[in-house]
Amino acid sequence: MPTPRITIHFEKKPIRIFGLPDDPVFAFQDIASIVGKKYSIPNYELIPELEAFSLQEESLSVVNRAGVYKMIFNAGDEIQALDFEKFFITEVEPALNKYI
Repeated sequence: MPTPRITIHFEKKPIRIFGLPDDPVFAFQDIASIVGKKYSIPNYELIPELEAFSLQEESLSVVNRAGVYKMIFNAGDEIQALDFEKFFITEVEPALNKYI
């Protein structure tokens, strides 16, 4: 498995962040486990920002910032998705800005 650049936790669930500081990508599975069952498998039609990422025979689906926000907004009124939106804006974005 590729080594994440940063790992942040939301309610004890990891959010692995990869890539360059000014162009981060997030582990799809981590975001999906937080925002709801709608995203139990990667759906490239729902989220065009989703990409496959491979390193040393390990693969991981990742999504960029725009894709994360799309997943949050499409999750509907699930309370955890709404809490995660606030967390992403107040905790994740500032953490990323430290590395830019």
